[in-house]
Amino acid sequence: MKLSKQAEKNIHTLTSLLKVFDSTMLNDQEWEELVKTDIENEAELFGVFGKFASPEYASMGPMSQEMIRNAMLAACSDADIYSREITQRLSLPFSPITNPQLFFTTLRKAIAD
Repeated sequence: MKLSKQAEKNIHTLTSLLKVFDSTMLNDQEWEELVKTDIENEAELFGVFGKFASPEYASMGPMSQEMIRNAMLAACSDADIYSREITQRLSLPFSPITNPQLFFTTLRKAIAD
């Protein structure tokens, strides 16, 4: 399926945030910790996002943060496509994303805190 230009841009934007979970960015201890994450458990997922994604988000400028928030809204409305595309681009410790809607809504809550 061909993605729209905006969807492609949103996926690229989210990938820039979620790269903190890529196998190339994590040390062995972090990888082992994340592999054990129950991504069906909102509280665990929220904790992981708070520890890894929130600092990355906070380090971004206001324009980048706005792009992330807008991309997150799009991902929440079309979670299956976004999760599939992102997992093809990153080597995540909790792949496959079995509940994309929970994944993106929890990520959205975590970066908003």
